[in-house]
Amino acid sequence: MADAANICKNRFFSGALRVSVAQRQTRIVYDAFMDLVGGGKTLVNTGDVAAYMRDRDHPMDAWEIRGEFYQLREMGLLDLDAESAQWFSVPGGDFETARATGRGGAETNGQAEGQ
Repeated sequence: MADAANICKNRFFSGALRVSVAQRQTRIVYDAFMDLVGGGKTLVNTGDVAAYMRDRDHPMDAWEIRGEFYQLREMGLLDLDAESAQWFSVPGGDFETARATGRGGAETNGQAEGQ
């Protein structure tokens, strides 16, 4: 057990944990978005995803969802319709491929790393 405690104190361990949590959050929002698209929506807004998440007992604040939308945009998976201010999925996008190629810095979820 002492070894596990030492590993947790290592500053690189906490960074690895942040990466994992950030990627998971981004994936959750992407899956919610794609479920809405699969249900027939072509344009999705923050409120649509917020209601979807709330209905599944995983509420998220609007600012978190918007942040994930911009992260997904950087990954090439979503884009913003400037006329309606709603989001749409980019055809041919694949989360795992975008994450594996490192598009948009999904490793940090766009957040500044603390030292």
